[in-house]
Amino acid sequence: MTAGSVKPDLESFGEKLEGMDTNRLVEDWDDYTKNIASMREMLAMIEMEITKRMRADSATAVAHDDFTVELAGTPKYDESKLYAVLEYIPQADLVKAGAYTPAHEETVQVPEKFNATKLKPFGKFGSDIRDIIQGARWESNVRLRIKPKAKTEVQA
Repeated sequence: MTAGSVKPDLESFGEKLEGMDTNRLVEDWDDYTKNIASMREMLAMIEMEITKRMRADSATAVAHDDFTVELAGTPKYDESKLYAVLEYIPQADLVKAGAYTPAHEETVQVPEKFNATKLKPFGKFGSDIRDIIQGARWESNVRLRIKPKAKTEVQA
């Protein structure tokens, strides 16, 4: 099962179009549109399978000679699990670092919250804190990113 690398000769294709009936062009447009939709579905299925295999292997990248293949996304954190950090780090330190915002009122009630990016450095205070932060983490909006690697010419 390979798509191959068949590229149409666009110049001759353009010349062929000039002599075609308009109704035939509309029908061809419809066929190409359906083919594109079908190929996008196939591409999505391939990406889902690559992502599934990478997750099964706990991989964030795949080694490939011609492509950079990575899982890209921003992790989210379960705030309810992060409250345990308050048992280890003084609230004032977390607030000063921007890692925690206690509940307060502005024009509306603002709930307390954590900033995981600024909270992670507090993991240096011990494995209990690192475990809490890591235990609260979950992946959200993970996307597979595949892009061709830059070709380098070998100078002789």
